[in-house]
Amino acid sequence: MPELLSLLFLCSYFVKGKKISDVVAYLCKHYDKYANQELVEYKVKDLLVAIALGMVPKTKWTGMDEANGGYVIVKKDGDIVCYHIYDRNRLKNYLYDNTKFDSPSSSRTGAGVIAVTGGRGVMKLTIQIRFS
Repeated sequence: MPELLSLLFLCSYFVKGKKISDVVAYLCKHYDKYANQELVEYKVKDLLVAIALGMVPKTKWTGMDEANGGYVIVKKDGDIVCYHIYDRNRLKNYLYDNTKFDSPSSSRTGAGVIAVTGGRGVMKLTIQIRFS
């Protein structure tokens, strides 16, 4: 998953709008290793649900959901969408179709700065996934 996520983030720079579903399509078209788009979509949808239901940065993920029962989304127009835990596939599809990659300010996070470590140039990147 780390390689897949890093390639998706890289590909997001070549896709206008950085919408997750568009980035997955781009990745599958340009990388033979990830030509099976259904499998990539499955993995990405599972990641999005894990993030929505409790996965947080800097904490080892145990696979346990923090949200018990459901997930509530307030849309830009004020409409409320509720997904019960039994509607997991609908939640997966909603997140997949309505999220995008984003890059926070590099000055605030220190991301994007090249540093030399062990004789090699390295760069920290910060990935954000947010509603589109």
